[in-house]
Amino acid sequence: MQKPGSDQTNELISAHSFQKHFRNLIILTWTVPPVVGFAFLLYIRMFSGDQVVGILLTPLENIFIVGSLLSAIWYFNRYIQPVVQFLETGDSKLTDNAMKVMRCFPLHFWSIFNIPCCSAINSHYLGRVEYGLCCTAG
Repeated sequence: MQKPGSDQTNELISAHSFQKHFRNLIILTWTVPPVVGFAFLLYIRMFSGDQVVGILLTPLENIFIVGSLLSAIWYFNRYIQPVVQFLETGDSKLTDNAMKVMRCFPLHFWSIFNIPCCSAINSHYLGRVEYGLCCTAG
């Protein structure tokens, strides 16, 4: 029986597999908040379905969503490179740098993630004002 925390093998996940899974998780975390956010706004009846569709069809909203997603993919792809290099080579000299990146990842993730979350309301509002979606009576 193996003790918890002990390592039977020294096999690591492949660099390609790690990078693919990492990128997919970043994409998932950037696409879920807009979906949940708009669903919540519909649920509390802040907007009608037509208003939400109108907001989503404004170029500003699409640029905001796609731009923040592409920025996150670009940033985190560059940020995680020391881990990818470590997984590619297995060089013990790269361990410290890879561990530093992994330890700092939560701070980087939440800092970058909160930028679009905090500015999303501005994007919604500007889209509504610019395209005349905010001045409906009743």
